Amino acid sequence: MTGRLPSFLRRRRRLAVWAMALGLLAPAAAAAVGYVFFFSVLGEWAVTCSLDEPTGLSSCTLGAPPPVQGDARSLLSITEEGANAFTVKVRVLGLNAPRRPLFLGVDENPPHQAWPDRYGEASWDGAAAGVIVGQMKAGLRLHLRSFVEAPGTPKDETFSLAEFAKALALFRAKLRAHGIIASGKAEIR
Repeated sequence: MTGRLPSFLRRRRRLAVWAMALGLLAPAAAAAVGYVFFFSVLGEWAVTCSLDEPTGLSSCTLGAPPPVQGDARSLLSITEEGANAFTVKVRVLGLNAPRRPLFLGVDENPPHQAWPDRYGEASWDGAAAGVIVGQMKAGLRLHLRSFVEAPGTPKDETFSLAEFAKALALFRAKLRAHGIIASGKAEIR
């Protein structure tokens, strides 16, 4: 052999090089992209607003704790779908004990109970969520009790509400400023 490739292999190699070059030069189909356009942290609470580019829809969330490396507490989030139409959601980190409730309490108020799903998420909406948000606005500490692992060991967590009222006001202002919720006077009772 002379060290040269047979002609059919040379043609295949050229074809592969051209196909690769065209693939690199051709515009790639964009994946669904979204981005955060507003982020602010007030105490233990973060306001995050993002845009889903394919749909053009914006959304904002008020959550705790802020995304900090090493904070292994459960995640709380509040959304508002309309004037005073809140949803309060908790996602417990860790393996949840089956058929065990989750309790969320503010200061000395009676705790609110919910049943986490298999992913550790529980939520309150409607009047119950409005009561929770109202208590949080006036409160100092939020207490969360969940039950983790097979024996159902209680896991207690505490979140400061010192900056919650400011974070809630900012969150609601951003919802209205970006047209996510229509502007208008809306007060939490």
